[in-house]
Amino acid sequence: MEFSAGQILTWLIALVAVVVSVVSLLRTTKVQEQQLRLQKKQEELTDLQLEALRRQTELSASAHLQAAPLEKADVRVDLKKVGAGDYKFFITNWGTVPAQHVTFDLDLPEGAPSPLVTGNYAEKIPIPELAPGSRVPLWAALSMGMGTSFPARWTWLNPDGSTDTRRSLLAI
Repeated sequence: MEFSAGQILTWLIALVAVVVSVVSLLRTTKVQEQQLRLQKKQEELTDLQLEALRRQTELSASAHLQAAPLEKADVRVDLKKVGAGDYKFFITNWGTVPAQHVTFDLDLPEGAPSPLVTGNYAEKIPIPELAPGSRVPLWAALSMGMGTSFPARWTWLNPDGSTDTRRSLLAI
């Protein structure tokens, strides 16, 4: 069986294409692994920051047991990517006192689709009490045409009885 020069050239081009594809696949896999490691490290850092805040709050609370709490909670919300195509809203109390009856709503135009996953949202909101350093995740189901930023509003009750409200544009 003899091969013509054209057939040999075709086989060589196909072989080169396979080699290039395999090399590209291996490099892409390495980059994805590095991205996952980085994401896990970022989550670990956030957990360490929250734990440090909890410890600081406990120390502060034990040192001020007899003083009336004049401090207010500091509730913040972030929208973060948590995996390949998965997103969550994170409601976190960065303050040194608990926040009670925490609510969270998106101020979307009428008829606009909401990224909040209904069952998950209904199960968690309102949050009865959000301790210092604690966070509550809410699933966000983003779809094409929905956009990547959302006007949001959240409120909470401070230990002194006052209510705070914040508004922000949450974006990926």
